[in-house]
Amino acid sequence: MIALLLIAWAGMTLLSHGATPHPTHRAGALVQEGPYTLTRNPMYLGFTVMYVGVVFVANAVWPLVFLPEAIALAYLFAIRREEDYLSREFGEEYTAYRSRVRRWL
Repeated sequence: MIALLLIAWAGMTLLSHGATPHPTHRAGALVQEGPYTLTRNPMYLGFTVMYVGVVFVANAVWPLVFLPEAIALAYLFAIRREEDYLSREFGEEYTAYRSRVRRWL
């Protein structure tokens, strides 16, 4: 439940600033409020928490073996590209944001 609330909060925060949660669309704004003051990737963090929650609810701990791989793939194929794009799009503003807010927590 916490994960879904974090994902929803992040999505609503993006939309309220004219940005989009869709990773292939133009950002529209560099959002630095709401959950984005705690982590640069609240949606990915939410999905990670959800994965762990489902593992425990299903009482099947073995899928945790795949969690590091899932995080690595999210970084390689999504987060790294998004960070490169945001650096080009927002320059110094994004660099300053990166220095203040950690990627995960």
